[in-house]
Order: sequence, then C-alpha cells, then structure tokens
Amino acid sequence: MLILKETCKPISGLLVGSSAYVSGNTLRIKSNNAAVGQFLSMPLYSGAIQSAVEKVSGKKMHVEMLDDRTEEKKADPLENLIRKIDTFNKESEG
Repeated sequence: MLILKETCKPISGLLVGSSAYVSGNTLRIKSNNAAVGQFLSMPLYSGAIQSAVEKVSGKKMHVEMLDDRTEEKKADPLENLIRKIDTFNKESEG
C-alpha cells in the first residue's frame, strides 16, 4: 500500500479496507467498494497494482477481483428476487 500511495493515489485510497489473496500467479482482491472492480478494468490502475506487487515480491502477477458472491449464487434465484423486492419495499417506505 505504501508504494501505491506514492505511485497511484486514487487506487490506494479505494483499496483501504480491502484484502488480497494469492492463487498461483494471480492476486485476487476482495473489496466491498464496487469502484475497485471498475478501476481494475483500466490498465492504468491494474498496472499500478501489478508494478507495486512486483516491487515488493519480485513476482509478476495478474490482478483481478475476488468474486465473493458465492452464497448468493448458491441460493435459490427466486428467493434472491423476493429478498431484493422486500428490501426495496422496506427502504421505499421509510
């Protein structure tokens, strides 16, 4: 993170509170901030992370978001829809 603060401040700010896992030659980033995924799709920002990882570890790694929606995928799609509608209705009421 310290390298990113010097080389790419926007992405370093977005990554606060995130975690990362290494799987083979891939760095998977887990973040609750949806903007992180959008930024990682841009070569400027994913390249900055790759460069920082290489400086620290000496390894070139591919960077991607960790898809942590496995629970939602396992659940019944109809149940998910009902839950989302209920949440929307509750938020709309007040």
